[in-house]
Amino acid sequence: MEIRSLYKEDCQIEYTLFGVFVIGSDEISNYTESFITQFPNAKCQLMNPFAEEKACPTFQEKYPYASQGGYLGSTISDGDGNQCEIRLLLVLTTDDEGKIIKQKNYYDGESLIEWWLAE
Repeated sequence: MEIRSLYKEDCQIEYTLFGVFVIGSDEISNYTESFITQFPNAKCQLMNPFAEEKACPTFQEKYPYASQGGYLGSTISDGDGNQCEIRLLLVLTTDDEGKIIKQKNYYDGESLIEWWLAE
């Protein structure tokens, strides 16, 4: 399945820690493909999934779609073949057709510090 097909045409991805904000299914596809090129052996494992129900009528206008996602472990390798695991919380909001309209990634700071990706 092509990555582009998972996202709405005007969707948004936000990587909060790195200040990355990508809009549109084409840009998201390009961003993802560049990540895969940089880390061809990267692997993600869903450790704890979650999902919420639709918002109650009081909040339905502000939050028309429920979110879902999970706590992930993402293993990447550096140029020397050393592997590190980055942990993050992935939050997806989909529309009624199941297309992603918004994605936010929240990284576990301790896992970044452990692998010298942050101080």
